[in-house]
Amino acid sequence: MARNGQKKSDNGVQRGRIGMIVLGMHRSGTSALTRVLGLLGCDLPKTLMGGGKTNETGHWESTPVCRLNDRMLESAGSSWDDWLPLNPDWFRSPKVEEFRAEAAELLASEFGTSSFFALKDPRNCRLLPFWLEIFADAGVEPVVMSIARNPLEVAASLKARNGFDPHVWA
Repeated sequence: MARNGQKKSDNGVQRGRIGMIVLGMHRSGTSALTRVLGLLGCDLPKTLMGGGKTNETGHWESTPVCRLNDRMLESAGSSWDDWLPLNPDWFRSPKVEEFRAEAAELLASEFGTSSFFALKDPRNCRLLPFWLEIFADAGVEPVVMSIARNPLEVAASLKARNGFDPHVWA
């Protein structure tokens, strides 16, 4: 136990803040999982994305984080619905440095000094290395939770919501 009452992890890093990172494809159940985490005591973002026709109870994710993630994917030449691998060199590009300060500010504004919170955005599946560094810089211990749903069900749900043709990915 450290002097300030925080436990030390096996690698000697002080633990005190835990950030649950919920990963999963759009329409795979990430909203439901994040809502359950909130009901179990995880703090959810201050600026929650509202619900809609296809997810009436809400998405349980931060609107500003979603917007930042969209901008990062765009700068990497990608988007939320791109199934091709993200260029790994992008993570070492000068452009990423421009996003770091903004991400750190968002983490602070959305979760304050919370010691137990949940960050969910399906885009984080593609941007996890970036967010792990942001958590490390903020002294937050990440706990990654991944949810999976039958890919055929995800494809059918994306077809219903977005009009995507599931055969394009086959």
